[in-house]
Amino acid sequence: MADYTAARHENGALSMADGYSRACGEVSACALTKGPGLTNAVTALTTAARARTPLVVVVGDTPTWGGRHFQDIVQADVVASTGAGFQPVRAPAAAHEDTMLALARAVRERRPVVLNAPADVLAGECGDPPETAGRALEEPAPLTPPRESVAALAQVLSAAQRPLILAGHGAVRAVAKDALLALREQVGGMCATTLRGKGIFEGDEHDLGVLGGFEKDASREALRAADCVVGFGASMNRLTLKNNPAATLVQCGDDPASFGAFLDADLTVLGDARLVAEEVTELLRGERPGRVARPGPWQGSARPWDEAEDADRPRVNQIMRACDKALPRDRNVVVDVGHFMGWPVQELSVPDGRSFVCSGDFGAIGLGVGTAVGRSGLSRRHARCAPGWARRRG
Repeated sequence: MADYTAARHENGALSMADGYSRACGEVSACALTKGPGLTNAVTALTTAARARTPLVVVVGDTPTWGGRHFQDIVQADVVASTGAGFQPVRAPAAAHEDTMLALARAVRERRPVVLNAPADVLAGECGDPPETAGRALEEPAPLTPPRESVAALAQVLSAAQRPLILAGHGAVRAVAKDALLALREQVGGMCATTLRGKGIFEGDEHDLGVLGGFEKDASREALRAADCVVGFGASMNRLTLKNNPAATLVQCGDDPASFGAFLDADLTVLGDARLVAEEVTELLRGERPGRVARPGPWQGSARPWDEAEDADRPRVNQIMRACDKALPRDRNVVVDVGHFMGWPVQELSVPDGRSFVCSGDFGAIGLGVGTAVGRSGLSRRHARCAPGWARRRG
């Protein structure tokens, strides 16, 4: 029997499902009623779609026999506007097939899929599920990058004097930390993350932290000095890279739709972030000695802010730094949206990339509590629910 958690509002219910799926990498489910039940959850649904969270949202609908109903809307159009998928339940006899299709689409497309079930269909008999039902949740194999693309990336990194390895959420999902650190060691330079990749390099002496609107002064200067930025599983948007528009940009990831969505990269490599990093590192190791630039840290002290005096920092930063020291190191951090959010992003550390969630993919205020409740659901089930991506990759 799956765990069930009730919510007082549909937006909160969907946020909880979003937080749970982000935490464990598995598909969760959320049930809403028709009409206003769906529209109440549009903000959270849009956020989950932009975060590419795999979950199934079971939504009722008005009966198929027609006639006027005071809660009737065109739910397919509402869902389409959010970026989520829409899967209708065609008839009681097709309920199992359509449900498995919704689950498979959520995994394959990495986004929420709304399973739309009219009232009269819900009232019908659907029979026993087929024996093959569980196959819908099998994760696709990691995408192997083309050899020519890996070779082109190796050439770019060989020529770079001040490379910066940038990790996004796709790198967290791919469990690419070790591979990316090995690559950084091979080519020299520094490493950093996007907001959604925060924590993946935690503890590494060359980690510049989060880049973009929440970056530290030292990170900003380091980014300006970089002559090459290679993003792994990162959207490479203008906010993240606004302080170095001149660097050579390389975008690596397994979603071709993300290429050029915000900035046109000089080189794109289609493939799983971990596999790309491993293959280009191996290729660079095979080159003749001296071919790969290994300048070492080029930003003086890699983490100069660690030595900053609290007295020289804003009071809220001091409070966040005190919380960082007082809280257990094994922690989860969920950040909502608002003017405050820069301080916890900068000052609160997390043990790894899975332990940080920001509910701001749509810029909506107020989703943090529901997301945190869903995230805490993994802690209650940790013995039974190992992170999906870690289990898939051994």
